Parts: sequence; C-alpha cells; structure tokens
Amino acid sequence: MLRDILRKTMPQPYSLPLSWRVLDALERVAAFLWPPVMRRWTAYLLLLPALLLVLLLVFGLAYLADDSLHKLDLATYRLLPEYTLANYQTVFERPVYLKVLGRSLMAALLVSVITLILAFPYAYTMVRTPSSLLRKFLLISLFLPFFIGQVVRAYGWLIILGHEGILNSALSAMGFAGVD
Repeated sequence: MLRDILRKTMPQPYSLPLSWRVLDALERVAAFLWPPVMRRWTAYLLLLPALLLVLLLVFGLAYLADDSLHKLDLATYRLLPEYTLANYQTVFERPVYLKVLGRSLMAALLVSVITLILAFPYAYTMVRTPSSLLRKFLLISLFLPFFIGQVVRAYGWLIILGHEGILNSALSAMGFAGVD
C-alpha cells in the first residue's frame, strides 16, 4: 500500500524537451562528421577566411603602392618600368593635391569624431536599458540600413542631394545659394 502511494507521488522519469534532444542528436552527428582529432584545428580553420581577406587587402595595398612608384606614359597609358618618386613629388609640390589631401583627412577625422559621439551613448543605452522593447527597437534601427537595397539608398540620396532636393530647398529657404 505504501509502495502504491509513493509511486503516485513520485515524479515519473524526467524527459528532456524536444529541442534539447534535437540538439543532442545534432551534436552526435557533428562528432561523427568532425572527429575529435580535428577539433584542435577547428579554430585555425575558422580563422582561415578572415586571414585570406586580410591577405587580399594587404596584396591589394602593396600592388597600389608599387603602381604609385611608376610614372604613367600618357601616350600609351601604361606604367613605365623604372621606379621613381615623381608622383609623390608632384603631390607635395602642387597645392591642389595638398588641399584635397587635407580635406580628405579633415572629413575622415570629422566623421570619426561624430561617429564616436553618437555611437557610445547609443551602445550604452542599448546595453543598459531595462526596457526590452527599447533595446529591440535600437537593435532593429541599427541593422535596418543593411537590409535596404543599394538602389533605394541611391534614390534616397538623390532626393536629399538633388538639384531640387531637400538640402537645396532648405538652403534656399535660409537664403543661401543651392549646392550644384
């Protein structure tokens, strides 16, 4: 009699949820397909695509640096075989190149500073907010531009920066000349 009461009150053997059992099965399949001997090489194999991309970038920059050390023959539009620093000399002698270089560096610095000013509070808010809804909204608004197509983005810039775009309309309303 006591045995029957204990059987009724004691829990039945615990069964794992289906998702856990599926994951366990996937782990067994992965262990079969990727033997334990190969596990020590897994991290290196996962790094391989990133290393290939870095090597591609380095080779591209080296090729560009090599091309910059050759003069261009304007008759054939081919690079001359001898190495020279004439291109760099031209850049540092002509003020227009220095002006363009200065503007580019200033734009890069300005964009970096503005990005830091906006990104740190944004990230802090996204991580520290107690509201799950706000966190999801911030995350979606962060990744949304990656999902918008290139054509839609180009038309958006055309609407903003076009001859009759929002920027020129705003400048005209403030009394400034429009941007061409």
